[in-house]
Amino acid sequence: MYRLPVPAKVFFFSFSDTFLLFVLSQAGRKNVQKEIGQKFTVIVAKYVDLRYCKDKETAEMLPQRSGQMIEEARQIAEKYLSKKGYLHSQRVAQYTEENPMIPEELKEQCAALAWIHDVWEDSGCGTEEIRALDPQKRLLRSLNLITHGKNEETYEEYIRTIKAMQKTYPEVWWVKVADMKDHLTQRETLTPRLQDKYARALAILL
Repeated sequence: MYRLPVPAKVFFFSFSDTFLLFVLSQAGRKNVQKEIGQKFTVIVAKYVDLRYCKDKETAEMLPQRSGQMIEEARQIAEKYLSKKGYLHSQRVAQYTEENPMIPEELKEQCAALAWIHDVWEDSGCGTEEIRALDPQKRLLRSLNLITHGKNEETYEEYIRTIKAMQKTYPEVWWVKVADMKDHLTQRETLTPRLQDKYARALAILL
């Protein structure tokens, strides 16, 4: 089992999350474990201080949170997703709501996106219903970014696009990390192939 450096342990337990520890303990390939571990060590010194500040700068440009967008996004998820898909989106939304590192001003965008992040991949939901959730169209652009297959040819290219847009659309990054957290904690559906896929994706995102 790969052992996390002490600073990384402190960093991730400050999130009240253990899913990344699970990735490291369960990842089957040593090169994947090593790559993730190295990235943890590099980012730990700067991430806690800078990540929150950068996201807060973006969040301050958004409208004040009302909660209406989240409820309407939940209704769309309920309308279009299967029961299993709905429950997955519910957990992802809950992760974003409970994450203390996400600025309060950004949480509505994060939670709304979490609810609908799979509707274009897994259903026939159209653009107009998403556009109606947010007149500023930020949610529409975020959903376009987080939908695999809309703009990229490979999964790695898709993950790298999310990483590249991290400063401009931090909500997409936060929701994708929460999405992978949920997949990695569903042991009954986590095959070795998916485990390896998500471990490699986290190494890129982090």
